[in-house]
Amino acid sequence: MSEVQGRKVLRVPTEIDVDNKWEKLTVKDGFTIIISIAVGFVLSFLFPSMIRIVVVILFGAGTWLAVYPNGEVHGKKNYQVMLTILRKKRVVWQKEDRDEIAERREQEHEI
Repeated sequence: MSEVQGRKVLRVPTEIDVDNKWEKLTVKDGFTIIISIAVGFVLSFLFPSMIRIVVVILFGAGTWLAVYPNGEVHGKKNYQVMLTILRKKRVVWQKEDRDEIAERREQEHEI
């Protein structure tokens, strides 16, 4: 802490003020969305003509939602959070009794 004109000033890390910048899309994200609209347009020819425009709009909207910054996990995009969840191990840990733990330790010490 330092004193400037009788007032104490605390140094604040720059990471605290990053939230305002993180909630915005970057230029790279914009190009990704535009390219996804073009890919959606090309793939829309696989669908009937009545729903082609819907396919293009959904492609762009889906990409926008995927590259948008996640509100709960700082520093990650929505697609990164989704991939983390999909790769997560599906192990459910069971609670052990003290007796089971003591018994297992005794068996380990016997070996």
